[in-house]
Amino acid sequence: EQGRITFFNEAAAELWGHRPVVGRDLWCGSWKLRHLDGRDMAHGECPMAVALRESRDVSWDQAIAERPDGEL
Repeated sequence: EQGRITFFNEAAAELWGHRPVVGRDLWCGSWKLRHLDGRDMAHGECPMAVALRESRDVSWDQAIAERPDGEL
Protein backbone atom coordinates (compact mmCIF):
# COMPACT_ATOMS: atom_id res chain seq x y z
CA GLU A 1 0.00 0.00 0.00
CA GLN A 2 3.03 2.29 -0.31
CA GLY A 3 2.95 3.20 3.39
CA ARG A 4 -0.65 4.39 3.40
CA ILE A 5 -2.95 3.72 6.34
CA THR A 6 -5.24 0.80 5.52
CA PHE A 7 -6.89 0.43 8.93
CA PHE A 8 -7.03 2.12 12.32
CA ASN A 9 -9.04 1.55 15.49
CA GLU A 10 -10.87 3.96 17.78
CA ALA A 11 -8.02 4.00 20.31
CA ALA A 12 -5.66 5.20 17.57
CA ALA A 13 -8.11 7.91 16.47
CA GLU A 14 -8.40 9.08 20.10
CA LEU A 15 -4.61 9.15 20.50
CA TRP A 16 -4.13 11.05 17.22
CA GLY A 17 -7.00 13.47 17.90
CA HIS A 18 -8.50 12.93 14.44
CA ARG A 19 -9.57 10.21 12.04
CA PRO A 20 -7.08 9.71 9.20
CA VAL A 21 -8.26 9.11 5.66
CA VAL A 22 -7.77 5.41 4.91
CA GLY A 23 -5.86 4.88 1.68
CA ARG A 24 -4.60 8.47 1.58
CA ASP A 25 -2.79 9.35 4.82
CA LEU A 26 0.75 8.02 5.20
CA TRP A 27 2.66 5.98 7.78
CA CYS A 28 0.85 7.02 10.91
CA GLY A 29 -2.07 9.19 11.82
CA SER A 30 -0.24 11.53 14.16
CA TRP A 31 -0.69 15.20 13.35
CA LYS A 32 2.97 15.97 14.05
CA LEU A 33 5.86 13.99 15.46
CA ARG A 34 8.79 15.28 17.46
CA HIS A 35 12.09 13.85 18.55
CA LEU A 36 12.45 13.38 22.31
CA ASP A 37 14.45 16.64 22.48
CA GLY A 38 11.49 18.54 20.96
CA ARG A 39 12.81 18.94 17.40
CA ASP A 40 10.28 18.37 14.62
CA MET A 41 10.48 14.90 13.11
CA ALA A 42 10.07 14.70 9.34
CA HIS A 43 7.36 12.25 8.29
CA GLY A 44 9.99 10.04 6.64
CA GLU A 45 11.94 9.85 9.92
CA CYS A 46 9.07 8.44 12.00
CA PRO A 47 9.66 4.93 13.33
CA MET A 48 6.94 3.43 11.11
CA ALA A 49 8.45 4.98 7.97
CA VAL A 50 11.90 3.70 8.93
CA ALA A 51 10.53 0.20 9.61
CA LEU A 52 8.81 0.07 6.23
CA ARG A 53 11.69 1.59 4.28
CA GLU A 54 14.52 -0.35 5.93
CA SER A 55 12.66 -3.54 6.88
CA ARG A 56 14.01 -3.42 10.41
CA ASP A 57 12.77 -3.52 13.98
CA VAL A 58 12.15 -0.06 15.40
CA SER A 59 10.36 -1.16 18.55
CA TRP A 60 12.84 0.79 20.70
CA ASP A 61 12.69 4.01 18.66
CA GLN A 62 10.65 6.75 20.33
CA ALA A 63 8.80 9.84 19.19
CA ILE A 64 6.42 12.37 20.73
CA ALA A 65 3.06 12.60 18.97
CA GLU A 66 1.29 15.96 18.80
CA ARG A 67 -2.46 16.14 18.22
CA PRO A 68 -4.15 18.82 16.08
CA ASP A 69 -5.27 20.55 19.31
CA GLY A 70 -1.61 20.88 20.41
CA GLU A 71 -1.81 18.20 23.10
CA LEU A 72 1.27 15.96 23.32
